[in-house]
Order: sequence, then structure tokens, then C-alpha cells
Amino acid sequence: MNRVAPFTTGNARLPWKTSKCSNALMCGRYSLVRLQGITKRFLVEKDRANVEKLASLFNLAPTEPAPVVIEEGETRIAISALFGLIPFWAKDAKIASQCINARAESVAERPAFRESFRRRRCLVPSDGYFEWQTEGKSRLPWRVVRKDGDLFAFAGLWDKSNGSKGETHSFTIITTETNGLTKQFHDRMPVILSRENESLWLAPYVTEPRTLTPLLKPYPADEMDLYRVTPDMNKAVFKDARAVERILQPSPSSDLFD
Repeated sequence: MNRVAPFTTGNARLPWKTSKCSNALMCGRYSLVRLQGITKRFLVEKDRANVEKLASLFNLAPTEPAPVVIEEGETRIAISALFGLIPFWAKDAKIASQCINARAESVAERPAFRESFRRRRCLVPSDGYFEWQTEGKSRLPWRVVRKDGDLFAFAGLWDKSNGSKGETHSFTIITTETNGLTKQFHDRMPVILSRENESLWLAPYVTEPRTLTPLLKPYPADEMDLYRVTPDMNKAVFKDARAVERILQPSPSSDLFD
């Protein structure tokens, strides 16, 4: 029977020790292939990231830049930010690699996240993310998508810090308990917001955890799909379009889903 290992980024060099951020990594690689539809889909009014001109992001990894959507006043703005939160008070930007994810259950209390949770939330546009299965000595990557192939938004937090290279925007992705589709990979999954909850998540006037926490729930399994992708995805530096191409359609009779 195939055994499924906990999800990793495929990059063992990232630190895993407990910090003021999350104490484990659950969502470390994702894709954003169709950038041309982002401004319309997420009602962006100011595109400071030049999203429509960006190249497709087939295998986005921690500490790399990506577009996120924030709200200032009543205006939605697309900005470029680094994947891995650098809290405004951090003395060392290396903390980013430990702040890739924030747990829904503790995000309101963790020192690195609590202020952003109340005042600096963002949408992280994506069209798929990656999980890993262990089969013998092999690590087999899978891509998780919506069944309809549409764009979606992870629930994210962002912050702004100042260092030797000037002002830096950064973000983290919130995780929650897994759903029935992805539970064989890991007991966590990234929070994918329902489209009707995206406005509430961004709203600057909403600051109470009791209003925000109920949004951080598993996405319905029956609206998602997954498929095998190339083993080249085991390398974070692999940025080819083949990263998102299907190489095996899982069967309901597979041991993975028994």
C-alpha cells in the first residue's frame, strides 16, 4: 500500500524549528498560471504589481515574489510580496522561511501574525497547490485544483518591513484542518476562501477574531480535484510549464484513496 508522507516544500534546507511563527510547514508550493484574469476576478482597482504583465508562476516557492490583493480604504490593490511573512518588528529577514504558514487555530495569538490578522489581511490568488506522496524511496508530487479550473484565493496575511534594501512587502498563507480529498497527504490544508467571503476577509473595518475565524474552514472536497505531476517538482528551482501538466489521473480504486 502507498504511504503518504506529511506535505513538504521539497526543499529540506528550510528551517523547521519552532519559532514565533508557525511550527510546521503545510502549504509551501503553489501555482498561478493565468495571471491575465486576476484584476477582473478579484476586482482590483490599482495594479501596483503589474499583474497582467507577469510571466506564469508554475512552481512558486517560499521567499519568492508573488502578487497578493489587499484593501486600503475601499480600494482593492494588487501588490508584489515575498512568500514568507517578515513581521514589521523582525530584526532578521530570515524569519520569513519560518513564517510561510499560519495555523487558523492560533493565528489570532501568535506574535508574528496577530496584528496582521486584525489589520493586514490579503487574498493570495492561485489556481493550484502541490502535495507530496511517498512511495518507497520516491516522492511523488500531486497538484490540487478546483474542479472547474477557476482561480481561487488563499486566505493570507501581509506585512511591511524596512531593512537594508528598503521597504519589503511579505505574506503568509493560513492553513486549517484538511478535507476528505487531501487527508491522505496531510492533516492540514491551505484555507481557500469561498468567493462570497473574500470581501469580508479583506474589509479593513473588520478586526474581531470572532468574525474572521469562522471563515478559516476546509474547502469542500467535492469542489476540488487532484492529479500527479512530474517528479521534477521535487526541486523548487523547477519553473517549467510541465510543473502543472497532468501525468496520471487518480483512480477511485487506487490505494491512495482506499
